[in-house]
This record gives sequence, C-alpha cells and structure tokens, in this order.
Amino acid sequence: MPLEFAHQNRFWQSGNQVVQLQPQPDLGISYLLDDSLARIKSRPFVFNVMVAGASDLGKSTFLNTFFRTDIANVDEEEDKPMSTPHLFQTRVYPVQVEEEGVQFQLTAVDCSGLGEGLDRGDDVDMIIEYIDEQYRRYMIQEHAAHRPTVLPDTRIHLLFYLLPSTKGRLTEFDAHNLRKLAQKTNVIPLISKADVYTQDELARVKTKLTAEISHYELGLYTGPHNEDVPHTGSLITTPFAVIGSNQTHEVQGRQVRARQYPWGLIEVENPEHCDIPRLRCWLMKECLLDVIDKTHACFYADFRARLMRLNGRPESIMPFDDGFETKITSTQQKFARVMAERENDLRQTFMERIRVKEIELRDYEAKLRTVREALLRELELEQLELEREEANLPEEPVEKPKPAKSG
Repeated sequence: MPLEFAHQNRFWQSGNQVVQLQPQPDLGISYLLDDSLARIKSRPFVFNVMVAGASDLGKSTFLNTFFRTDIANVDEEEDKPMSTPHLFQTRVYPVQVEEEGVQFQLTAVDCSGLGEGLDRGDDVDMIIEYIDEQYRRYMIQEHAAHRPTVLPDTRIHLLFYLLPSTKGRLTEFDAHNLRKLAQKTNVIPLISKADVYTQDELARVKTKLTAEISHYELGLYTGPHNEDVPHTGSLITTPFAVIGSNQTHEVQGRQVRARQYPWGLIEVENPEHCDIPRLRCWLMKECLLDVIDKTHACFYADFRARLMRLNGRPESIMPFDDGFETKITSTQQKFARVMAERENDLRQTFMERIRVKEIELRDYEAKLRTVREALLRELELEQLELEREEANLPEEPVEKPKPAKSG
C-alpha cells in the first residue's frame, strides 16, 4: 500500500472518532498555557497601522488621540505655508509601548494628500505599492537561507480610511479607493471631524454611509468572523465618527483630551461626543489578533500566491486533483472572459481611433473652410477696390476725325 494512503484518516481530524485518555499522573500538559504565555510576553506584539485620506482631515491628530500619546508630529502640517500645494506623501512613526509587561511595537503610517494630485488614481496606487512592498520584503526574509527566528514585520495590518465630513455621503472616488484597498489589507472607514454635525445629522449620515457601503459591496473589515467557532464579539458595519485633539483641558479635576469651542467643550474620550473610545475598545480588545492573523493568512498569502504565479506560471491543474472538472470548466470560462474582454478592448480602441480621426478630419475641414472664406473675402475686397479705381479714372477726350481735303 502506498505510504500516502497507509495512514489515511488516522490522524486527528475534526469529526473522526478519537480515543479520550486521562493519564495518571498528569503529563504536564497544563503547563503549556503558562509556557505559551511566557513566550508571548517575551516577544513584542507587532502592529502596523496606516491612516489615509485627503489633507486637513486630522489624520495625525487621530493617531495621537486613538493611541493616547503623541505619536505623529502635527507641527509639520501646521508650519506648512498656505501656498504649499498638498501632494501625496507618506510619514512613518515607529513607537514602542509597554503595558503590564506586554511589549507592543507599533508603527503608524500617515498617508496624506490622497486624491489631490493631477491624476487622482495614482495616489491609491502608490498606497497599494507601499503595502505590496512590505509583503515583498517579508517574503524575501521568509525565503532567505539564513533567516532570523523572528522575522521583522512591516506588513500593514490595518488601514483607517478617513472620509471627509463635508461630503456627507460616499463618493465614487472614495468607493473606488476603499474597494481596491480592501483587497490588500483590513480597511475600516471613519467619518473625520464629526464635530461639524449635530447628533441627528450624524445619525442620518451614518445611516446613509452604511447603506452606500452595503450597496457597493466593498469588502471592508467588520470584525472577527469564523464559521467554525461561535463568535463572541460584535460585527461593526456602521462607520465610526471620530474627533481628534492634541490639547488637554481640565474637566471635573482631571485632564482630558478635548476641543474647546465658544459654545462648549467636546471630550474626545467621551463616548457621547465621539466614537474613538468605542472604536479603541472594539479593535484592541476584540479584533487586534484577528486583523494580524487575517493579514498573514489571507492578504499576505494571496500576495505570495500571485507573485509565485508571475512569469507565466499558472495555477496547476492535475487530472487527479479534487474537482478537476470544475477547475477545467472554470479555467475555460475565465479564458473565454479574458478573450472577450480583449476583443472588446480592441474594438473600443479601434472605435476610439476612428472617432479621433473623424474629429481631426472635421477640424481640418473646418480650417480649410475658414481659409477658403478668408480668401474669398480678400478676393471680393480686391475686386471692389479695382472697380472703385476704375470708376475714378478720368475720361480721355475722344478726337474727332479730320475732314478729307478736296482735290
């Protein structure tokens, strides 16, 4: 019997009949939990977060507010002259945090000026290139002959996408960006500078954005989800409304981050004023490990598979594979779709060239018509000038014939 079939269905699998044993005395298996906890605490948790959006949406201030410390330098934005154009740029802020013996290596990436260049689509492509570059670096280290025990991880685990509060809806540009970014990493949309709304207005905006996000099917991150394990957390589909502040004010004898207005004080740590506390609690307590695991198991694995299929290396399909007929049919349908798309692209390109040529010919014909009309007008003016000159010529006296002399 071939070796690969000798132990078929003999290893531990869910659903197989497994013999339950109770060794006496204990083997010490219960110490695995303590050992795992000691190992986890000896190595820092790595979490890389990116925040993206247009300029002046408060991205750096949001990072400082969310992590309750001054991570990003906001003075760079405040000191920038008003005449300086907003261009897409990326800033990286590495931070080391320790809380109750747990080390936390946080890297915050601030992408500013999204959609403010000459070609708005280039900015989101630059973000995707940055994310792919981190995947590529991790893959190079993973395949190295002499790799370290713990690989340096710069992969983006989570991306906060700030929506402008002035729109009050999801624009086509933002929907396009969210869909492309959600294919690369975990994406959570946020309503920036939510203090411009009243509570009723904010509720209407959230309802509208939730419906639009559901309509576009963007594939955004909504929380941990496992079909095999009952979920104890909460799935969030409504965008969070955030308000950031780098200033502290005294409220009831304690210093809190807040924004001071002539009509009152907005506490960014008050759930009744801002969603940042709820977002922080949900993300850090329920979703942090999930976004890290999903980055490695889904997004990075997808990037690695696509990279390995480059240079004409297709996905292998063998006659003895499970679902061979289904794979063949799917491949044929995909090939037919690709050929139809190419044919359609060629037809569109050809029609576009014809349209451009027709426009050029019409423009050339219009230019010729203009030149012809100008020449006719010039000829007509010259003819009128000749007629005037001819009319002004003096009439020459007509000489009478002399009578003939007689013999």
